[in-house]
Amino acid sequence: MNQAADPTNDSGRLSPDELVNWPERLAREQSLILRVLADAPSKRVLDLGCGAGRHARLLAEHGYEVTGIDLSETALERARSGPVPAGVEFLLADMGAVERAVRGHFGAAFCLGNTLPHLLSPESLSRMFVGLKRRLLPGSPFLFQVLNYERIRAGEQRALPVEFVPTPRGELAILRFFETMADGIVLHTTSALRHQATTAPTIEIVHSHATQLRGWTREELDTISDVVRWPTRAVYGGMDETPYEPRTSDELVMVVG
Repeated sequence: MNQAADPTNDSGRLSPDELVNWPERLAREQSLILRVLADAPSKRVLDLGCGAGRHARLLAEHGYEVTGIDLSETALERARSGPVPAGVEFLLADMGAVERAVRGHFGAAFCLGNTLPHLLSPESLSRMFVGLKRRLLPGSPFLFQVLNYERIRAGEQRALPVEFVPTPRGELAILRFFETMADGIVLHTTSALRHQATTAPTIEIVHSHATQLRGWTREELDTISDVVRWPTRAVYGGMDETPYEPRTSDELVMVVG
């Protein structure tokens, strides 16, 4: 993958997968993912919120068997397009019901791309953690990444830095904004602008979408991990393993289990 796909699909709308510079992201995340999985008791791995299956394909190249689950039929169509590597499968399922969605036991699980906040209540997240633990072998790590909502809730961050994604039809500028709401809910608005300096108009809005997510903080995630008796192995401020600082880090990355 040398370049992101053209983000205009048949419906004229963009999927989350199409708003990411995947070569850059995978290069940034690969080291930590492989290090966490190196000590897993099995090569069977769960990818919660797998999207178009980019991580699953990466891990297949390193000898892992990956089961990816996602609630988006569009994302899974993209994941299944082209040859699917041996040992990789993609299932249409709710990660909140992961125990019912899959069979057998796994040696590790991960949930990246700020996917965990789609579970909006402590009850739903607790049920997911309990069900996931039942599908993991003893000693299996669970790696997850969310935005640093402690910083966002404190009002110190209203948006992420602009991200640029190259496409055949021109560069996309991805803008992500936050509005903190009641009960820990954060309204995320994602917009994509296409920039083409040689044509008019030079800036075109090609996507804008708002979603309500739960702004999970480290304290809340620690509490739920403690309930299911998952010890914390590591905490970082990003997938590059920088130290986590509540008031300055953009992300919260945890390894439990």
